[in-house]
Amino acid sequence: MKFAQITLALPLNQFFDYSIPSDIKNIAIGSRVVIDFANRKLIGFVVGLKDNSKIIKIKPIIKLLDKTPLLSAELLIFTKLLAEYYHTSWGQMIESAIPKPLRNAKSIDIDINTSLKQPRNNNKKNSEIFAILGSDDFRFNFYCEKIKESLKNNEQILIVTPNINSINKIKMKLTEYFGIEPCALTRYQKTKESVNNWISIKNSNTKIIIGTMSTIFAPCDNLGLIIIDDEDNSAYKQERAPFYHVRNAAIIRSKINKCTLIFGSECLSIETFYLTKISKAKLIEEKTNRNIHVNIIDMNKEFYRTKKGEFLSSRLESEINSLITKGDTIGIFLNRRGFATTLKCKKCNFILKCPRCDINLVYDFKSKFAYCRICRHKVEPPKICPHCQASNLSYLGLGIEKLASYLYRVFPQANKKIDILEQKTIKENTTLKNTAIVLGDILLNMPDCNASEKTFSLFYRLFNLTINNFYIQTYLPHHYIWQAIKKNDPFIYYEKELGLRKELKFPPFWHFIQIVLRGKNSDNIKEKSFDLFKIIETKIPKDLILYPPQPAHPAKIRGNFRWQILLKTKNILKTNKFLTSNLKNLRFSNIILTINVDP
Repeated sequence: MKFAQITLALPLNQFFDYSIPSDIKNIAIGSRVVIDFANRKLIGFVVGLKDNSKIIKIKPIIKLLDKTPLLSAELLIFTKLLAEYYHTSWGQMIESAIPKPLRNAKSIDIDINTSLKQPRNNNKKNSEIFAILGSDDFRFNFYCEKIKESLKNNEQILIVTPNINSINKIKMKLTEYFGIEPCALTRYQKTKESVNNWISIKNSNTKIIIGTMSTIFAPCDNLGLIIIDDEDNSAYKQERAPFYHVRNAAIIRSKINKCTLIFGSECLSIETFYLTKISKAKLIEEKTNRNIHVNIIDMNKEFYRTKKGEFLSSRLESEINSLITKGDTIGIFLNRRGFATTLKCKKCNFILKCPRCDINLVYDFKSKFAYCRICRHKVEPPKICPHCQASNLSYLGLGIEKLASYLYRVFPQANKKIDILEQKTIKENTTLKNTAIVLGDILLNMPDCNASEKTFSLFYRLFNLTINNFYIQTYLPHHYIWQAIKKNDPFIYYEKELGLRKELKFPPFWHFIQIVLRGKNSDNIKEKSFDLFKIIETKIPKDLILYPPQPAHPAKIRGNFRWQILLKTKNILKTNKFLTSNLKNLRFSNIILTINVDP
């Protein structure tokens, strides 16, 4: 009798042996099967075959779903390495790698016609990594040169973008340039289209594949090039288990497939820039000569104005007035949605919060509702305080709607000379004559080790859209972010940031691992967090840094309270083995525990 080793899309880091019935023929590693697991019919993935099993009472496989293996050997290796790095089960990572229609127990004919495959290039060199720093056009031209090389070698090309709009934009340009329409992979595709695309890619009938983050798993059996565009985009980090990052996944896959990897962006991530510093990636930078006048406005000298509810410094107000008098235009940027960020009672200091999440509700003037920016819960603001029954809540904090109202009141003569900008509109603009940032320090004040990187990335992009004048209102006028922008030299930022991160033992020199416990009972979550901390603390190796439990940020999401324990390590794989060994028998009732590597 033959036996199969099965992995499941469950948070279980182990394999399960099942016998192969005599009527199931041609079962192979990489195939999907239906099995009985804990009295449930589940999809399993075959990751091994053997002649013997130590299990006495062994269950048989119920059904083989694939005529030919769904997953290639390379894709299995890729998902296994990725699962080991991100401390998740192999089965969960495999499930992330296949289209949704193939994740259920229905038998779908995925006839893989191997006779249609082009001959593989077996003379590949080791993978080569490029970091392209420059505008959309500069990056696209470089991408096309490398795509040409891969097409000549009958190789497949993966292009990963952060969102649907980017897919459409790049797809149109590639179709025009090569006369080949790329295959687009998105989560909005219907079952038949999704499966047909998968089969076409696996058969090597499709040469250029483009899509969002899960495209990194596309079943290319002759992969020659991977392109990650806008590689610093935060959308590339998966927000729920398995918590993989596309950047790291691309590096792992390029090594397995020995293919070229390109990271491109208008503002490279600190991790990618670090790769160029240690000679693991080749930096190619667009050289530009731009004569933009950058004005850094010290808001510490304008404190008296902000106390009176005036959001612009006297200098910026004067500059805007001068520009619109001359008939010029200016874009005013604020990275805050809505009208007011806090609704507060003047008498008892009660603050209107989301009942499901531990954050203030944001008031939206257009809809007249206060909403939660996490779960989208919304309510009509009360006319009296729910706590003390006093009338009139104060609408505090500056949102983009309040800023717009203020600007139109101060500059009634503007007549569409002032554009109100927010983050989602940056990519929609091609150029801005003049730009002003109102609250430049918002992101810098966030409890996030990547706060400075997010701030620089956002404002450097705005700077690159600007032609004439760039104004920054800040309480930190000498910050290296503003100096890098003022001198149009991103390397001022990169070098300073890397130096600080090395000193603080931050990524990319060290890695954070976040253990989060969440559940409905706040006291229980807190208690179990400290119990877990004690378990880890008593056995922790010397090369690990452990931080005590504290409420996660935010401390409550969608009705679940959250506490976190942070670890800092230089060696992810070694730390993951330590965690697996010490947490494998841990059981908490009514609590969900997740581990997020590189949060």
